[in-house]
Formats: sequence, C-alpha cells, structure tokens
Amino acid sequence: RSKYLIGADGGRTIGPKVGIKMEGPTRLITQISVHFEADLSAYYPDDRVLLNWLKPPHRQGVSVIVAMGPEKWGRFSPEWSLGFPKMPFDPENMSDEEAADEVRKILGIPDLDIKVRCVSEWSVEGVLAEKYVEGRVILAGDAAHRHPPTTGLGLNTGIQDAHNLAWKLAHLCRGTGGAGLLKAYEDERRPIGAFNVEWALNAFFNHMLLEMGIFAVHPNNLDSMQTPEHAFGAYQALLADSPNGRMRRKRLEAIYDTQLIEFYASDVEMGWVYNSDIITPDGTEAPDRDPLGAHYEPTTRPGHRLPHCWLARDEERLSTHDLVGKDGRFVLITQDGGEAWKDALAQADTAGITVDFQQIGRAGTVYDAEGRWSGLSQIAADGCLLVRPDNVVAYRARTMPGDAAQQLSEALRAASAT
Repeated sequence: RSKYLIGADGGRTIGPKVGIKMEGPTRLITQISVHFEADLSAYYPDDRVLLNWLKPPHRQGVSVIVAMGPEKWGRFSPEWSLGFPKMPFDPENMSDEEAADEVRKILGIPDLDIKVRCVSEWSVEGVLAEKYVEGRVILAGDAAHRHPPTTGLGLNTGIQDAHNLAWKLAHLCRGTGGAGLLKAYEDERRPIGAFNVEWALNAFFNHMLLEMGIFAVHPNNLDSMQTPEHAFGAYQALLADSPNGRMRRKRLEAIYDTQLIEFYASDVEMGWVYNSDIITPDGTEAPDRDPLGAHYEPTTRPGHRLPHCWLARDEERLSTHDLVGKDGRFVLITQDGGEAWKDALAQADTAGITVDFQQIGRAGTVYDAEGRWSGLSQIAADGCLLVRPDNVVAYRARTMPGDAAQQLSEALRAASAT
C-alpha cells in the first residue's frame, strides 16, 4: 500500500494496467546490437569521439560503434557495441557466429578476432503517453515517453521528469502541497516530452539524409542506387582529387551540418519553459528559441530554469543552483538592494513551506565572484526571484513592490497548489 505509485518501468506494466495509451509511431526499424570483445586499437580512428557512424557498402542503413570499456576506453577499449538496422536478408535470429561475421564485414576487417558477448534486438519508436497522471498513479521516464536515442534525450528527459516530480510528491506527503501539484506535473512535463519525442524523431530520420548524401552526389541510374558498385563509385568520386571531388566534399559537408540538431542541442535540453497554474507569470514574453535548438538563452522569467552562475561563499565556490537545497525548500534570491525582502518574507504566509533567504552581493553571505549575476538575474538591485526546489523560477519581481509580502504569499500558495 502506498499513497502514490510512480510507474518508471519503461512502460511495461503500470501504464497499461491503468489504461494509459501510448500515442505515436512504433516499430520504425528494428535495430540489431552486437556486444563483443575485440582489439581495435590498430584500427579505431580517434579517441576524442564517443561513437562513430559507419556506412558499409554491402548493406543499407548506417551502423554505429561505441566503446563499452569497462576498464579502458577509446581505441584501447576491450569491449564494443556495434548497432545496425535489421534488413530483410538478415537471419530471423542472428547467431553469435553470424553476428561476428557481420561485425567483420561492417568494420572491413575480415580476420578480426571477435568474442560475441550478446546479440539483441530492439525497436525504434517515438511514442508519448496520452496522460502522465491517472488518479494517484504517475508515469515518468520511458513509461511516459520513448524515442530514438538520437540527441540523447531519453535519459535527460527522464531525469527532468523525476526532478520535477520529487519535490511535488514530498510536499504532498508532508501536507504542504495540494492535489494540483500532480496536475502541474503533467501540465509542465508532458509538453516537454512531446517536444523531445518529435525532436529525436527528426534527428533520427535525418540520418537517412546523411546516408543518401554520400550516394546522391554521385550520378547513376536510379535503379542502381545504393548497389555495392554504386557505393564504391560514390566513395571514389567523393575522395577524388579533382574540382568535382572538392565540390562533392563541400556539398556533403553542408548536408552533414544539418545533423547539428542532434549534437548541438543545448536549447532543447535547457531552454524549455513550464506553463502551469503553480507558476506566477510576470507578463513578459518568453525569449525566442533557436529553431535548430543550439543556442540556449538563459532567463529568469517565471517557468524557466534558473540560470547557472558561479558564486562564492567564504572560500567555497558554488553555483546559483546550489542555493536551492535538497530537502524541498524554496529559496528567495535577492541582490544588494533587496534587504527589505527578508522582512517581506517574514510577514508572508508561506503556506507551511520553508523558504531560505539568499542575498547575492556585498550585503549578503554569497557574492558574485565573476560579476555576471547582476546581468543574468534580469532584476533590479531591489528585485527578487522565488525559486522552486527543482531550480525553476516560480515568481519574479523586477523591483520591490509596495505589497511585497502579499505577492509572496500568493506566489507561494500558487506554487504549493494550496
């Protein structure tokens, strides 16, 4: 028995049991992953990259190889994982011997000594739960959203779910939060899940553009495209020391740059905004987001992630994010001219929530060591930010209002859904 049940089971049991359906495309492709041991130190091209994509001429689709460690990494990794899309000509259940042969073909090393540890299959999908909350049952992580690994958003999005949910459940169980906190969880996290599923799908399908870019720059009869003969001809033409070879390489570079949506997605990871009843808006517009997801614009606008800035306390170096504790407390952040907010907080009805007071500047115990916070804060010297336990801004006052205590009371009642 429990007050609440969190389904973080990958969607295997809890969601289906309570009738929550997943929406979106499934079984887009079946991926075969081969976990094997081999010495690739003489062949692996670059220790600086996490993974390499390969385009073997004998099969369609792109393969990816990743070092698996566990003691050594990079070219000296003793274990590796090689993944590739399953094709109609592949055996129904690939044996270890067949998997080893396919690894040798993809890597182009016919005499490579391989020990296969595991062969597995998994399906690529892009699905989202129709709702995140059913009564006192809550979905998080892969149980709420599943998408291709492109852009690396699966784990990030799941951790964000837990980060958003943990403090809300803590306050519900302590009696300092209302049932609206669960509605706020869904209102805040589901739009982010939907956005990230679609983004990952776009990055996944863009790999087809990269793959075809190699062949499309080499003219041939359409019915011969992607045959082994065409593939070898395309590679030869691509690497040719000629004006057309240089043109092909420059054009392919432009095509490959479109995959920046996967590798430079800072705004996708950090530029999200929560719009829910527990956020107190201040009437300002959200900053424009980079259409390609690369440039993240920090802002203290309510509903956004508190900007990171390095601060100092005595000899300690800490981030603005460290000002929020790990026990469900809120924090009221002010600057040198914000001393009056301490009195306003003392007079406010905090709805049973503990709120720490942090003054950044010469007047406080924490100071702006790099001189950046006054600009990042987007508030005047006598303004304030009320920050939730998940480092999201719940309320912002650009300057000190005449009814500061009342505004804080209303913002805290809203933030706790009481």
